[in-house]
Amino acid sequence: MIIDQLKNASFYSGMHKGLATAFHYLQNTDLSKIVPGRYEIEGSNVYVLVQQYETKSR
Repeated sequence: MIIDQLKNASFYSGMHKGLATAFHYLQNTDLSKIVPGRYEIEGSNVYVLVQQYETKSR
């Protein structure tokens, strides 16, 4: 798991070619305009899972 900001993606892209593919997709896609679902980027090896749900108040 990587916890960071997309502006720092270049630090991690060399760790695995799938990361470079995923970071490129995230940097160039407006996820707020995509309906919930699974979207394959590079077959089943790299994919985006968009979810939407209502949270409960405390």
